[in-house]
Amino acid sequence: MGEAMAGQTCSVGACRDLGVAVLGEQTLCLEHFVARCYEQLGEVDPRGRAIPAGALQLAAQMARVEECSTQALRVSLTTDRLSNLERGRLLDLLLWAGELYVLLRRPGVRYGQPDVWEGARIEERQAMAPES
Repeated sequence: MGEAMAGQTCSVGACRDLGVAVLGEQTLCLEHFVARCYEQLGEVDPRGRAIPAGALQLAAQMARVEECSTQALRVSLTTDRLSNLERGRLLDLLLWAGELYVLLRRPGVRYGQPDVWEGARIEERQAMAPES
């Protein structure tokens, strides 16, 4: 999870755009960074999966989510002249990563089953939440 060095180009194929983030030890331009994060978060998202991740797999998934969110935040704070679309995509990545962080840490959830909280009012969610 290092930072892109000034002047480095994107390491994807023939792309010649300047790198803005490092993900999986690859320097990536903004376009490839966003695409790679969407791909990575999609692979980690437990919804629709019949079997929950094991403890070791869960730790690796959490690390991928954290890497995407950390780099997305860094890019949004340090990159000059982002378009509204680029800012929106970075925000979407941060929100999705935050949602996945909560989902992956929630004990006893069986993925592949409908989310019992989905569509529930706040009072219903509070009643279903485990007591601390």
